[in-house]
Amino acid sequence: MAVTESETGKPADRKPPPIVVLRREGSWAYLDEPSARSHPLYGVEGWAALLGVSLAFIGPAIAILQLLQNRATGLEFAIEAALTALVIGYALFVAYLLWAQSAGFRLHYTILAGIGLAFGLIALVIEPVSALREMAVAVVWLAYVYLSRRINVTTLKRVRLGDPYLTGAAGAG
Repeated sequence: MAVTESETGKPADRKPPPIVVLRREGSWAYLDEPSARSHPLYGVEGWAALLGVSLAFIGPAIAILQLLQNRATGLEFAIEAALTALVIGYALFVAYLLWAQSAGFRLHYTILAGIGLAFGLIALVIEPVSALREMAVAVVWLAYVYLSRRINVTTLKRVRLGDPYLTGAAGAG
């Protein structure tokens, strides 16, 4: 018995769209939008989703809690609150870029991580263990953003030239 469109939601004899490589640059193949979207790793899922949630919710919540636990008063507190608000606002913008699958995500995440690492260097004097832990987390996420196949195909619409997707073995994991 043949599988029909009503059973799967897709036409039974439909072939996947051809893979369109717009250009090759170094060891990368840049894909058109439909080709990138059909890649098995396309989308903000898995670790990328956890990063997005961290940027939009977990990081800001931790920053607000740290601000509220601060013993500073007056102008010192106002300055720290303003800086915290700016960093949270920028983190929300970076989270939006990730969820929107924007090519600008990686650049802005790098800037945000750089800001976090700079604050971490300052915090080393006050709370070295906490600062080192937060800096290590920032470096791990930064490495993920640069090395992840999912981030590359989702935001930059590119895959390595040897990616199984290009050769038709699209069960890439």
